[in-house]
Order: sequence, then C-alpha cells, then structure tokens
Amino acid sequence: MSSRPPEKGSEENAPKAKEWPELVVSGCADQTISKIVKGTYRVSTMNHNKPVYKKYEKAKGLDVLVYFWDDRDGLELCGWWFGPAVGGDQVWAFHPSRTSITPPANEWNIPNDGPIDPIFTITPRAKGSGSDASAEKKSEDVGGDDDVRRQIENMKRERDEFAARMEEIQRRAEERRKREEELKRRMEGAEDPAKSAKRSRTDDRDGAMATARAEEERRRLEREAQQKKEKDRRQAEEEARQKRDEERRRIDE
Repeated sequence: MSSRPPEKGSEENAPKAKEWPELVVSGCADQTISKIVKGTYRVSTMNHNKPVYKKYEKAKGLDVLVYFWDDRDGLELCGWWFGPAVGGDQVWAFHPSRTSITPPANEWNIPNDGPIDPIFTITPRAKGSGSDASAEKKSEDVGGDDDVRRQIENMKRERDEFAARMEEIQRRAEERRKREEELKRRMEGAEDPAKSAKRSRTDDRDGAMATARAEEERRRLEREAQQKKEKDRRQAEEEARQKRDEERRRIDE
C-alpha cells in the first residue's frame, strides 16, 4: 500500500458523528496489538467513499485508525486496515472485505499477514443517552445493527461454501461405498466361498481407493487455497517493498 494521503476529507467536512455509530474493539489474542487497537472509535473523516474511524486515545503516541483502501493498488491490498495513518506502510490488522460499509465485525487477520483471530470483535455503540435520544437516532442505530448482521452473514456464507464443497466430496465417497457394500452382499449368496472372498477383497480395495481419492481431492483443494493465500501475501509484500524503494529513490533524488 502506498503511503499517500487520504481522499479529501477532514474533521470539518466529515459526516456528522451521529450518522455513524461509534465502534468498540475488543478480544484481540495478540497482546501487543491488543494494547494498541482495543478501545472506542468514532468517525473522523472519509477515505475511498467509506468512513475512517479514529480511536479516542492514542497508543504509544500514535493515532489508531480503521480505514478502507480500494483496489487502485491491487486486489490484494483492497480491504479494511488498522494503522496509524491512512494508506501508510505500518499496519496492525487486515480484513479483505470489499463490500462492508463499515469495518467488519470479526474474522480479521491479526497481525495483518497472520491468521484470522477468532476472538477479535468490532461492535457498534450508539452515541447519545436516555431520554435525550431522538427517534431519528434510534432508527440510525437499528440501521447500523442491520449492516453488521449483513456483514457477518456474508462472511459466514463464504466460509460455508468452502465447507459445503468438502462435505459434497465426502458424501459422494460415502454413497459409493454403501452401493459397493450392497452389491457385495447380493453377490455373496450366488458365488462360491472362494469367489466371494475374492470379490470381497476387490470391493474393499475399490472402496478404499474411492475414499483415498476423496481424501486426496480434499487435501488438494486445501493446498490450492493455502498456496493462493501465500502467493497473494508474498505478492503484496513484494509490491509494498518495491513502492518503499521507489519512495526512497524519489526522496534521495
């Protein structure tokens, strides 16, 4: 990601705070990053047509932001980021969602090039209190909750699609095994013991081969998914390194 300034937007021309719910970040497994990102955030400006959230308190003297970056620098860099500056090289967490209007509720990679943190969560917290809250405010709060629910549903759907493919492979292997067992039982009564024993060994071997093929297919899909993720990560790191080198050369010139 290039270290470029955010799109036009500032504290003055950002949407009014009441238009966006405050966010509460909690539950980070990485203790070092947890001390940086945990806390309450408010919208401070806009970037790439989505809100930039800023933590109320600084961490180690740095601002803590949650912002969206579009695909102008490549699909592998498109998504939501935690970092001290919009578009900067220093980042702490990443989520690849391109459709979320606000930061996704869970399934963040922490650190940004690490695995998904299962306990990390972002939840909306409505501003205002008690009898001072207007009907308009309540309506906006409900809308924010709906956005979060939609984000969670989309992420679950993507995860379930992969699991469904694995289950389908296993289901087909199991159905074939049952058909082979039924055929073997029918033929046992018509064959002499020697032929029956030979048939049984053949069927067992075929069933084992079918199960092995299904398992190999499952492993192949997992390897391809892992290889693609690793390739994307390396490509992102290489592009980031090249951009940093290019910025250094421009500075030296």
